[in-house]
Amino acid sequence: MTLRHIHIFIAVCDTGSTVKASDALNLAQPSISLAIKELEQYYGIKLFDRISRKLVLTEAGRSFLIYAREINTNFLSLETQFKDYDKTKYLSIGSSITIGIFILPILIKQFKETYPETELNVVVRDSVTISSMVVENKLDIAFIETSNFSDETSKMMTHTPFYKDKLVLVVSLNSSLTKKDKVRLKDLSNHQMILREKDSAGRTLIDRALSKENMEMLPVWESVSNDAILSMVSENLGISILPNGVVNNHLLKEKVKQIEICDVNFERTYSIIHHKNKYLTKGAKRLIDMARNFTD
Repeated sequence: MTLRHIHIFIAVCDTGSTVKASDALNLAQPSISLAIKELEQYYGIKLFDRISRKLVLTEAGRSFLIYAREINTNFLSLETQFKDYDKTKYLSIGSSITIGIFILPILIKQFKETYPETELNVVVRDSVTISSMVVENKLDIAFIETSNFSDETSKMMTHTPFYKDKLVLVVSLNSSLTKKDKVRLKDLSNHQMILREKDSAGRTLIDRALSKENMEMLPVWESVSNDAILSMVSENLGISILPNGVVNNHLLKEKVKQIEICDVNFERTYSIIHHKNKYLTKGAKRLIDMARNFTD
């Protein structure tokens, strides 16, 4: 068994087929199939079930993938550390959507002033997608709004808290709620809600709070864009619950009002994450230090 076998196995898992893995690695498809067969014979296990001409990881295959990714991560870290020791020419950064709006641009600007020669690749997605990319070693470091992962995923990552915010109710200046400075969650039951998409970090926090109150509030609109939500709220098309940092840094902040939801703890801590075995260059460490000292 060699690193070549590991790379091929991971490629097949990521692409879902030997044909696509062949294209991704620029190898002949029979070579891909042979490498998988050799792995199965070497370890005496079955890595894939062939169902309806599709490859589906077996239980053994899923466990093998965890180790394979860790081996690959360690090897890439070795390459980074000793081929380009403590020099930063390229840094891949991930961010959840909210952090990507009002924190990351400031951090990137500060970083570029210190390391102008560094090429940055920035990916902004939901927290679940970003954390998966960290585990798969597709990102060097990432900034996310939640640390609620499975035990298996959490064990593979290092978490560093760096910023706290809280979710607040946001209403139009023409809303019937404008005269209030505080509300209870149940006070919102008769109002139309405009919320972030399902499974986003903020939405998950809201859904959990509603569940504890035995409430179900189906949003009239859902959006991945905080900008779109604030625009709709400012036009009094509904109310929303958003991070106060997003609202405070938005052009529409003068057209909406923030109201505290007093019976729910909507405070949360943002985290910097990276694979626990990831070698961090000076540049990556510098960016983490900048984040830890961030104030809005």
